[in-house]
Amino acid sequence: MTKEQAGRPTGADWLPPEGRGGPPGPHGAIERASYADVDAWRAGISQAFVPLSPEATGAAPFHGAFQKITRGAIGLARIEGSAQRVRRGARDIAETRGDFAYFNIQLSGFGQVRGGGGVRRTNPGQAAIVLAENPFELEFDTPFSQLCVTMPVDWLRERLELPLALLVTRNVDLVSGPERVVGAALRALIDAADAAEAAQCADLFALALDHTLRPHQAHVPPAERSLMAALGRLLRHRLADETLCPVSAAAALGCSVRTLHAACQREGRSFGRMVLDARLDAAERALRATPMTAGRVGPIAFACGFSDRAHFSRVFRARFGTSPRAYPPS
Repeated sequence: MTKEQAGRPTGADWLPPEGRGGPPGPHGAIERASYADVDAWRAGISQAFVPLSPEATGAAPFHGAFQKITRGAIGLARIEGSAQRVRRGARDIAETRGDFAYFNIQLSGFGQVRGGGGVRRTNPGQAAIVLAENPFELEFDTPFSQLCVTMPVDWLRERLELPLALLVTRNVDLVSGPERVVGAALRALIDAADAAEAAQCADLFALALDHTLRPHQAHVPPAERSLMAALGRLLRHRLADETLCPVSAAAALGCSVRTLHAACQREGRSFGRMVLDARLDAAERALRATPMTAGRVGPIAFACGFSDRAHFSRVFRARFGTSPRAYPPS
């Protein structure tokens, strides 16, 4: 065994003290569940996390289990199971809002993540982030275990300078190089003695994650953060405004067009892409809240700024994995 292999995490490394045989901690009991049937597993993990659609891909018998704890705003769960494929598709997304980010650390076995525009393999000790608001697929060809760190998106956005859209483009290796600080902060969070210490460790974890994922990005000043927040509000209020363009948006925000484009570029999206994303998000919420009738798509598309039904259908399918006509209400 090499020195690096010896440093790879094991399942026990990521259990809290009470999970390693210590006395009960101040954060509440560990939630435990075990399943021998994939249908029961689907129901169990969908209730514990967000709606997901797993399917067994290996030989019987099937096995799935998790241990779940909370540390303030952060949820941590050690998950293990037999070979399987886990999807979060359009129907799953329609059942709940995607207000969570999942930082999944491979503890044993090997994983594969499809989402965010690519495919990533995760080896033991590596982690990948997925956003519940987007479709994704996790695949495990052999028995595996993971640590799943659940973070509310609003909580994460307040602590990151990095755009959330860029979180899903690369892995984090917790046992080699400077990225080890993320693992150290996470272990401190797991072992936090009380709620105050857990809050401090959670902030430290987010800070370490932010610096790890944006090693070459410059600091984003508070004024620019305020500008992007104001832009988000402007887009939500003027979804159907066909005159909305960089010039009119900059005028409404009291900045130059150059400043606006620079701020959007730092977010990892163009102004046009941000407008499209805002309109798609609004359309998805409206479709989710509207009964599935023959005439619902057109008015929703128009109200959200789409004058071309065919274009709306194409971009909606590309984002949410299904057509707006077939998108199920909550």
